[in-house]
Amino acid sequence: MSDIISVLVVDDSAYNRQTFKNILKKEEGIEVVGVASNGMDAMGKVLRLRPDLITLDFEMPEMDGMTFLRWLMSEAPTRVLMVSSHSDSATVFKALELGAMDFVVKPTSRASLELKNIERDLIEKVRGVREMNMEVLSKNLKKIEKKSRRKAKRAKIKTDISVLAIGSSTGGPSALQMILTEIPSDIPCAIVISQHMPRGFTAPLASRLDTLCSIKVKEAQSSESVLPGTAYICPGGNHMSFSRYGEDIKINLIESKEDDKYTPSVDEMMSSAANTFPVK
Repeated sequence: MSDIISVLVVDDSAYNRQTFKNILKKEEGIEVVGVASNGMDAMGKVLRLRPDLITLDFEMPEMDGMTFLRWLMSEAPTRVLMVSSHSDSATVFKALELGAMDFVVKPTSRASLELKNIERDLIEKVRGVREMNMEVLSKNLKKIEKKSRRKAKRAKIKTDISVLAIGSSTGGPSALQMILTEIPSDIPCAIVISQHMPRGFTAPLASRLDTLCSIKVKEAQSSESVLPGTAYICPGGNHMSFSRYGEDIKINLIESKEDDKYTPSVDEMMSSAANTFPVK
């Protein structure tokens, strides 16, 4: 792969196509090699242009994004960033199962501040997705498919660890599924997770993982106690830290600011966990 990231933008909205093209073409090292208005159009351009990465909308005429994604991963595996509205959370996670590496929130014609946040997210994920190995991803997706809904059954775990803290970003939802489905319900420590994800998506992610795992998985709530055998996912748009009250450790959720580079902050969660949870 060359130093230039070649991108194909696939979206039936002319506004979205132009918005993504304008954002990406400003960035050094990124080249938009083509645009397509539906899945049929995209199929020909994928085979002709061989892009490093595709931004892909769900809802399109003639061939929708999900149908195109199935074809793509079978015939010409390529890194994909799905483009989603906040109401598409269930579809997002299905797309991630099929091989999409991450998603970005669909732009609207509203305020420039929202567009700036989308711009930052898009650039970060385009660069992050480039580093992901398609061969490794394909193998991991096959593992996920084989053990989907198979809950871990292991011998009783003995450990001195009081908390397992996980930070994840691009490719994180699939990685979290692989990790959490291997953890048995009797694990004697809590699990806390900061996954870079917008508001509105962490609750469906937690709910979906909860159906697949032996442990309980939930979106964290402010002031709730942290308990063993439970995984707490920081809500999108917040940072998570912890406070200790005797033997009880509670979750603190802090609203993110517009200029925060990463939300949730993995560093903030890790630092707080290290300072709060007991050393056994």
